[in-house]
Amino acid sequence: MTAMMAIRAIITWLVHLGIWMLLVSTLSIRDFAIGVVAASLTTIFVMRTAGQMKVKFHPTARHWAEIWRIPWYMLSGTFEILQALGKQLFTKEGAPSFVATVPFDCGGDDSQSAGRRALAVTYTTLTPNFVIFGIVERTATSPDLLLYHQVIPGEVLQMTQNLGARP
Repeated sequence: MTAMMAIRAIITWLVHLGIWMLLVSTLSIRDFAIGVVAASLTTIFVMRTAGQMKVKFHPTARHWAEIWRIPWYMLSGTFEILQALGKQLFTKEGAPSFVATVPFDCGGDDSQSAGRRALAVTYTTLTPNFVIFGIVERTATSPDLLLYHQVIPGEVLQMTQNLGARP
């Protein structure tokens, strides 16, 4: 094991132990001991599998920067969810949720395209009104599609469009 790998393993172990301690939210010896074991096992797993990753994830800075839109989308999406809840509880029709697809530019097999696709799914699913089920790869008769569920029908988010959706 190289020095860099040892440092990475120690940092990974400390992060795992820290997360464990935050989750149990107590400072007992028993919880700490269990955390040491759990952090050790997860660190071993992470270090053994990290080099076997086939997908590289390297989105561009422009793709990462789309995160600035999420706070507004979370606020407006929460309002939409509350609106849907009201419709579901107090109207005969209920909330008009639906599942839909939108054409999506998947790009290639390169690490930037993989990163952009991952951020499109992650960022969009962080918003309350959208759940991305996945990206359906093209066939001979159809383009790549982004499959999603929306509680209140609306436009595809600008952030998602910037990351590859083509409504």
